[in-house]
Amino acid sequence: MAQVGTATGAGAARATPLISLTVTGVNGQRTQDAANALAKRVVSLTTAPYVGEKIKTYVQVLETTNRQLTSINTRLSALNRAIAKSNLAPLDQLVLISQVDNAEQRQGNLFDQKATTLQQLAFAKNIESAKVITLARSQKSSAHSKSTSLIVGALIGLIIGLLAAVVVDRSRAS
Repeated sequence: MAQVGTATGAGAARATPLISLTVTGVNGQRTQDAANALAKRVVSLTTAPYVGEKIKTYVQVLETTNRQLTSINTRLSALNRAIAKSNLAPLDQLVLISQVDNAEQRQGNLFDQKATTLQQLAFAKNIESAKVITLARSQKSSAHSKSTSLIVGALIGLIIGLLAAVVVDRSRAS
């Protein structure tokens, strides 16, 4: 038996769908493999297509944010080297310092955006995506049929009846 599930989505209080699969067969290992393959297929069919698109979008946003951060770091290094030169006029130094402040503010905003995007990506991957919770394992079970159940029930009834007769017989004898 394999279990496939997804967690509750953010926002609306939706029930968590949990699908339990049972595959029966004669060969334990092949049945186990079939159940696991079926579980993977169910995951691919039950994960909403928008989750995959969401993940792709977050990855693209992260790549763009990282490129922008690299660009800002290069620009900040150049600005700081220019400010370090002592031969600049005070007005030129003020302009460079203002540019550094702007770049650092943009850098901070990008770090915030990156952190938020990483959280959203983790949520999409770990919560919104369907996944196999428990892998299938083969398990031997006895065949249950109506006639087998009747015979077992009759034997249990006979044993209980005999025990009751012995108890009643002993209580009458004393």
